[in-house]
Amino acid sequence: MKVQVNDEQYLGDLIAFLERARYTVERVGNRQVLVAPVPRSRRLDVMRLDLELHLRAWEAAHPGASALRVIDDPLGRE
Repeated sequence: MKVQVNDEQYLGDLIAFLERARYTVERVGNRQVLVAPVPRSRRLDVMRLDLELHLRAWEAAHPGASALRVIDDPLGRE
């Protein structure tokens, strides 16, 4: 799943946070990362919900920052 932050100054903090939450994280741009939970769930909806909860927790600790899951496919498939 791809995640984008609103400002690249927050990307390092987001990467560290997600790694502590047991995600593998790969930087793919100035403001984007690819993330996957470890261990992976077989259900995509569970992985998406877990990621959303972690992103909202991270935002709560970083006022002014936002992190959103990016959907490349207009039909919402990843």
